[in-house]
Amino acid sequence: MRKSFVFVGLVAAVLMGAAPAFAQKIDFGAKVGPQWSTVTHFEDNSAGVTTEMRTGLAVGGFVAFKVAKKVEIQPEVLYSQEGVTGKFSSGSSSIEEKLKADFIRIPVLIRLGDIGKPGIYGLFGPSFGIVASAKDEFDGVTTDFKDEVKGFETSLIFGGGYSMKHALIEARYQLGLQDLAKNPDPGESTHKGRTFMLLFGVHGSKK
Repeated sequence: MRKSFVFVGLVAAVLMGAAPAFAQKIDFGAKVGPQWSTVTHFEDNSAGVTTEMRTGLAVGGFVAFKVAKKVEIQPEVLYSQEGVTGKFSSGSSSIEEKLKADFIRIPVLIRLGDIGKPGIYGLFGPSFGIVASAKDEFDGVTTDFKDEVKGFETSLIFGGGYSMKHALIEARYQLGLQDLAKNPDPGESTHKGRTFMLLFGVHGSKK
């Protein structure tokens, strides 16, 4: 876990430090918004288990620096509430199990558009996640399962948004690339995160 924090910290420091050296213009700001997440292969129809998305929150900041015409590098730091809800049904009765996994995420994105100017832009790139907490809520009992999931996770982000003079709105999809389980059972299907985000933000530019 400590190595993961060091790695992400070094990546962020290098990107932030390199920005003034070759950036023609910098855009920076903060974002917050709801998100809906799930985990693959958590459902089991044969056992009466269905899933629902967990509704959470993403909040953080970003800086984007121009590297070419209509091309920017945009590193971010986000606190992201993710997970999934499982419903166990038997006859007319049912019970829920909520898996809540919160991440500190460091997306490093390519942004396509005119930096600091009103208009549409696109986003894509990797997101590096560190597990901040992992709680299992079942039958009124909350347990910690942080030791059962990998401490570091990598995802891909695809999305886009609309930038106004000092505000923005953005939609993005986060595709988990790694099995979240630290020690999966042999033959068990992989459990990967899937998250849709709707973010609202404020920003400013500096030459």
